[in-house]
Amino acid sequence: MKRLKAFAAALVIFLCITGGIRMVVMHSGVHSSSREFRYWYNPYKDKSAPSLQEALGKNTMVIFGSSELGHSRKSPYYIKNMFSEKALDAMLIGQPYSQDMNHATTLAALAPYMKSRKVVLLLSPTWFMGKDTSPENFSIRYSDSAYIGMLRNPDISPALKRSMAQRTRHLLRNDKAALSRVKAYDAVYLNDTRDPFTRLKARYYQNHTMLQERAALLMAEQYRRISDPGTGASGAPGLPGKSGNAEPARLHSSGLRSSGPIVSPGTTPDWQALQEEALAGVDRKTNNPLMMKDSVWKTRFRSKYRSSKELHAGTETTVSGEYGDLELFLQVCKEENIKPLLIIQPVNGFWYDHSGLKAPARDGYRAKIKDVASRYDAQVTDLSQYDYEPGVLTDAVHPWGKGWVILDEVIYNYYKAP
Repeated sequence: MKRLKAFAAALVIFLCITGGIRMVVMHSGVHSSSREFRYWYNPYKDKSAPSLQEALGKNTMVIFGSSELGHSRKSPYYIKNMFSEKALDAMLIGQPYSQDMNHATTLAALAPYMKSRKVVLLLSPTWFMGKDTSPENFSIRYSDSAYIGMLRNPDISPALKRSMAQRTRHLLRNDKAALSRVKAYDAVYLNDTRDPFTRLKARYYQNHTMLQERAALLMAEQYRRISDPGTGASGAPGLPGKSGNAEPARLHSSGLRSSGPIVSPGTTPDWQALQEEALAGVDRKTNNPLMMKDSVWKTRFRSKYRSSKELHAGTETTVSGEYGDLELFLQVCKEENIKPLLIIQPVNGFWYDHSGLKAPARDGYRAKIKDVASRYDAQVTDLSQYDYEPGVLTDAVHPWGKGWVILDEVIYNYYKAP
């Protein structure tokens, strides 16, 4: 009896401690309401669906993408630096290996909290090169809280939830721990199991993983404050090496440097002048056969240039499972009455011609994306006309100064359209 009482007392103490830790973590100050948070390029932010939900303002338009969102962030033409909040209120979601299925799930979790019924999806052509998404890459970006949010969204039909659940299980087939959690969530939220053990297990998984996601986000934000003291008391993460409120200096077409966003309310952007200005800033940094950034050419492409001849020849571009994931994203949009803009990003035509993925093969994935989009009345902007223009891409696929100006114009016009 004494041992039983001791065990019970220890259990009560343990539950109180863990409960206290949970209360502290879940209610600690992640400054998700700030503009800096919405533009923060951080994987822990993207995985915490509740924090993303808190970050949505009444005019916030969500922009989904992948690694391009982390490139040229110090450039004055990067989307965060280009616009004031009143000119464009956006939230960026995406990291390397983020793809359509990750974004479909996150969108389904966020949709009930979104006031703006527009979204932008930056499609990376590399997503569609090959036969399917890598299970390992998908697992890296999988989020329990987003998946649970999708399952609990009353606006998403059971049929669509089942399709998304089936695809998620397939992509998590090599991640046994995550797959076990997903099966428990499905049993409770999709199949409404009455088995008490399964419900208890799902509840434990949910509490534990959401606590982990929130704690990781808190640690990342704390690190950001320490590494960038300029973020100040508000805790809003600023640009690396700069104060939280500072904006990089910019060279306008007048030749005079100024600070602050280029586009503010009441201004009419001269996009052509901005493209020319951005190109002028990189002209001296491009002196290689691929017309990419010299530093990238020297460190990543020069040594493999000869050996990579025809490297991508024969790469599949029209059979990928990614098209089905894109369709799931568009189905979420349709059921939530959200209007998507799909932007097919340019690639470095010089590199892909050299490595064997020539223009006709690249036209294949573009045509198929447009075909999928047409079935859902989704707007598509194809930027392949810039595949051979200097100053657009720093490497094979990531935007440089002029590339960001081009993306900024498309996104801004969509944001402002009725």
